[in-house]
Amino acid sequence: MPSQEPNLDQPSLRSLIGHSVLTALCPLIPIPFLDDWIRDVVRRRMVRGLSAETNTPLSDRRIDILACGYDPISASGCLSGCLVKAFKIPAQFVFKLLFKKILRKIVFVLAIKDSVDTFSATFHEGFLLRHALTHEPIRKSFLDPSLSNPETPSSDSDPVIALRRSIETVRDEVDHRPVERWARKTFTVSKKLLRRVASTAFRQLRRSRRDGHLDEDQIYEEMRKEEAELSHVVDELTHEIGGEQTYLRDLQRRLNEHLGVASTANDAEDSKPAPAQSTETSETSDSPGPDSPGPDSSGPDSPGSHEAKERNDLNS
Repeated sequence: MPSQEPNLDQPSLRSLIGHSVLTALCPLIPIPFLDDWIRDVVRRRMVRGLSAETNTPLSDRRIDILACGYDPISASGCLSGCLVKAFKIPAQFVFKLLFKKILRKIVFVLAIKDSVDTFSATFHEGFLLRHALTHEPIRKSFLDPSLSNPETPSSDSDPVIALRRSIETVRDEVDHRPVERWARKTFTVSKKLLRRVASTAFRQLRRSRRDGHLDEDQIYEEMRKEEAELSHVVDELTHEIGGEQTYLRDLQRRLNEHLGVASTANDAEDSKPAPAQSTETSETSDSPGPDSPGPDSSGPDSPGSHEAKERNDLNS
């Protein structure tokens, strides 16, 4: 049966927001480019969690595409990809990107804005992906392993790539304010806590790196240790964003339209505008019905009937 999302149960919604908050810490980590790497680690683990929760097997390659997007350069192989990148990315662009990242580490206000943007992007992508994983028509059309080789998707026609690009399109075309306003409010109030937690996570990661090889599992576990410190932030965002049901259903409807699949009953019901009061109906209700006496009616209790009776009495 089609999913009745976005009526997410509390643990599912909280898990999505918990991972989104962890990625929001990454812009506060004071090492350029390390923040992006850790963010992608958390996003991959979020997708793995969604895969397990919805009982949808996904290969590592598909998890990477759904979590971080599809890059045809990196998909073409290490050597050729590196050579193409070397020629396609000018040194001026690299300098500007590096300067921007360093500046955002110095100016904390800009880093908070990056945190809000990162939170919003991760949440929207995770929410839309969970809808795709629980919506049977999308599962059959885009996530069936028999449709393509899940380990080596290399063409734009691969359904998983098409799904990821549709998710990115919906993410980019919607107005994020219903989500970002709660994130901005919560992060601004808790900015000292966020910065302290990010600094603690960074120190732990650096310490673990000195002790030996640091793999993605270790990185994720180190980040999860900090989630308890942010439990009230996650709880508040879960409560506030969970109340944006109309907005969440609109996200689902947009993804369904991009993928060419039917919306659920809940999606269709929520997208209907409230019926307006008809002027014609109001006028009709004020006018007398066919069986109701009008002002000139000569019914037994009408003023006209009393006058006729008095004239008959005088004549007699």
